[in-house]
Amino acid sequence: MQLENNQLFDNIIKRNISDKANEITVSEKNMQDILLEVRKRKKEKNLYTGFRKYAVAAVIALVFMVVTFAASDNARAIAVEVINNIKTVFIMDKDNNVIERPANEVLINPCLSKTTDLSDKELSEKMGIKICIPEIFYGDLKLQNKAEIVAFNKTLSYETFDTIKDVAEKAISEENAFNSLHEYLPYRSVGCTYRDGKGYIFNIAIMDTVIRVFSKNDDISEVAQTKVGNINAQWIVKSFTDYNGKDMTQKPLGKRTAYALFWSTNGSTYSIVSIDDKPISMNETVKIADAFMKTQK
Repeated sequence: MQLENNQLFDNIIKRNISDKANEITVSEKNMQDILLEVRKRKKEKNLYTGFRKYAVAAVIALVFMVVTFAASDNARAIAVEVINNIKTVFIMDKDNNVIERPANEVLINPCLSKTTDLSDKELSEKMGIKICIPEIFYGDLKLQNKAEIVAFNKTLSYETFDTIKDVAEKAISEENAFNSLHEYLPYRSVGCTYRDGKGYIFNIAIMDTVIRVFSKNDDISEVAQTKVGNINAQWIVKSFTDYNGKDMTQKPLGKRTAYALFWSTNGSTYSIVSIDDKPISMNETVKIADAFMKTQK
């Protein structure tokens, strides 16, 4: 029934909004039809799709988001307002302003994660790369949890991800579901959280592909070249938007800073990420990365 209602709602919009040569005409009656349906959908609480149970972030902690702004005039602004009422999300620009945008204008590199009990051998066979997750290393760094992740090397609109998220969630466990998403360039990853004796927490991820670390649109304040052993690595300090419960349909709490080290070898990408409340310096992160790579041999 919900799918039928969604299709009906889409048909109302398509029927009542015509876009020709940048001219959008919406009659008063048509606007009333649309807004009545919007109010009805709000009451049914199925207008927005929450992302509370999804980690909509690339590489566990970083949110790689690109925001595009459509050209608009007075007539187009009317249509955008209607679309905003259908499904909108909140983003923050580089000046820390909170902006509400139609879901099809906000681009993300999302991922979904699920706690896993698979052994290193099982994860290695599933991902096609060697996985070794130590319970403890580098002194007192202890494993807190381990998760399987499906992410995408293709940037998606929030709206597109909304339509494929159920399949993407199945793809964590099911290979057929994973393969069905091939047009979005999916890849698998294992993410682990470690804590030391002083309470410092950081995330390590192992990805089964070479990923794009960042784009020119990312809010990056620092980039440095370094090495993990003999492997070239990049150190990145990046701002990201902090969503309460990872729900982009709610106003964000503000911006935070992630400190990340990336390196690739033998077709895999590794990352270590810490967050601003307890950041780890580049030199210390490199030492942790060196120790981690020694456990992979």
